Amino acid sequence: MFVAVKVITVLFTLFFVQYSVVVSLDSSVIELATDFFAYKRVRMVRSFACKTHDSILLAKSLQSSGNIWNVLSKRKGSAFPEEDPYAKWKPSADTADYYKFGIFMDFDCDSSKEIFNESCEQLYLNSRHHWLLWSNDHYTNIKYAKLNVDSEVTWATPDSSQHGVNLYDLYKINFTWPILGTPAGHWDEIGGLVYNITNSKYLRRGNLHCLNFDTAIAVYNYSMAVDDVHEHLITHEESNFTTIMTKASYAQLCMLGEKFNFTMTLLLTDTSNFAPFENGSFQGQIGMMQRNDAKLSPSPLLFYRTREAAADFVAPTWSFDTAAMFRHPKVSAVRNALLQPFTATVWLCFLGTWLLVLVTLKVSAWLESTYDSDESTTVESSWSATMLATVGAVSEQGSEMESKWVTFRIVLLFAMVQVVLLNNYYGGGIVSSLLTEPAKTIRTIQNLIDCNLEVGYENVSHNRGLFEQTTDPLVQQLYRKKVFPPTQSYPNTYRVDIGVKKMKNEPFVFQVEQIEAYPHIDSTFTDSEKCALTEIPLFTSMVGPTFALVQKGSPYKKLLALGFQQVRERGLMKYKWQEWRPAKPRCVLTRDVVSVEIETISFAFFLLVFGLFASVSILVIERLHYDRCSIRRQTGRSIPTQGPRRILGT
Repeated sequence: MFVAVKVITVLFTLFFVQYSVVVSLDSSVIELATDFFAYKRVRMVRSFACKTHDSILLAKSLQSSGNIWNVLSKRKGSAFPEEDPYAKWKPSADTADYYKFGIFMDFDCDSSKEIFNESCEQLYLNSRHHWLLWSNDHYTNIKYAKLNVDSEVTWATPDSSQHGVNLYDLYKINFTWPILGTPAGHWDEIGGLVYNITNSKYLRRGNLHCLNFDTAIAVYNYSMAVDDVHEHLITHEESNFTTIMTKASYAQLCMLGEKFNFTMTLLLTDTSNFAPFENGSFQGQIGMMQRNDAKLSPSPLLFYRTREAAADFVAPTWSFDTAAMFRHPKVSAVRNALLQPFTATVWLCFLGTWLLVLVTLKVSAWLESTYDSDESTTVESSWSATMLATVGAVSEQGSEMESKWVTFRIVLLFAMVQVVLLNNYYGGGIVSSLLTEPAKTIRTIQNLIDCNLEVGYENVSHNRGLFEQTTDPLVQQLYRKKVFPPTQSYPNTYRVDIGVKKMKNEPFVFQVEQIEAYPHIDSTFTDSEKCALTEIPLFTSMVGPTFALVQKGSPYKKLLALGFQQVRERGLMKYKWQEWRPAKPRCVLTRDVVSVEIETISFAFFLLVFGLFASVSILVIERLHYDRCSIRRQTGRSIPTQGPRRILGT
């Protein structure tokens, strides 16, 4: 019986030895981990301790103090094993830092070192994962770990008094460079956690100690022999080497090189980055970064999802815009400008009031001539005299008709007052219509398709891609009809200088980035040609800010993004834009004398011709009538007054 009890006691002790009160971690270390992750505002922690009981105690402490979730781990396996229920939640190493994931590790355990080495290979020592490594040794034990400038690794080790813990912030400039440790703070049971680092880690780690980056520069002809690429990029006169936006972005990146103390080895590539191949690979600067031939590129690109899957977009450095440019053909003046100041409704109102004035004056003159007993003054009441009086009032010339009746004078007075008021509006409208330039008739893509202008584009890859990838049916129709019709073997593509020259000498539309063409236009166009310059955007959904690029998952992305943001905030980006972005050529042509064309005042000539024709017609009718009357008087016959009769019949 005694032997059986002894055996059971031994088995019980062996089974529950891992939950015994003898633990490898001191309670102060558990309190340190709790305070550290609460300070870092981490909401999910994974712990790797030598004993499972230590992990359970840490989990209870984290949940009770900061409502932090804790994931218990086995002693062997990576920091993110596949059987982990949170494995689907974990991101890849290059995912943006939307959430924080904490990892506590007792580095004195051999199993923890294996897990740490495996995590290094998987690039989990990045800004997303906050590591707290506890060890009795110095942090130089992990000098071969793959830390980088964005790593969040804190080394905790007992101080010399053994009553507190010293914390060190660890990082490297590059995977292969020596490890750098910055005293981050101190912890003890009395004062708790004292964390001395309060500023951004990228401000603290801003000195890259002359780290060299292989930098991809997209140029028009990357196979050309160039002695000094840097000189070509900072030279304004060199226009056939690369785009202006690449030069402006490179100038901003040079500022960051001085600020963060890094250098660049410039590598040339082509500008073919519009769409990937079927396997997801790119050409140009994105392809170089995919093949690890380059780390970053100042040649900015528009943001597309296909590109974002292959490279990281750092910050906007330029605003890309493109348009179809041409000299607008001369527009004919507006016909019947004399009628333009008033609408048809207003003219009808005028005509109605003038007819009413005419009838009123006629009735008044007839009544006065009929019932006035004073024979010394007679008023002519014929329709012709009344019409002349009305026209005189409308034209502000007065009237020769005189009447003693108040009715006649009141009507004539108010007719003249109305004409004075209307002439003010009419005169102002006439002057403004004559001084205003005729409206341009080619303003839309459909107008470009219908007009007789030839269309071409700058011979660069992004223009080819814009035409080939657009879904706008009007742009597709324009491309098939005028840019690359079926009768041609090649599309109409030109260099910037040749396209601008063709635009100056011929009726030609040139699709180009405006800032590339502005210097050529400013130096070759006359003032009148600059004033006729017209721009029609073809790809409104394919323009906007362009971004500098780094490798996918690069640890330097946020550091460079911070630098570009500071360049923008301090006005340096705007300064570089003003230096590299030429202004649109100004229209300084002044017109001292406005020449009125015949089409503008054709209505006045029409009225005169109509009056002459009416006058001659009436003259002919009167002459015929006079001759007829003379013949009848000579024959002694009276002119018939009733019924249809022959005039010359016998």
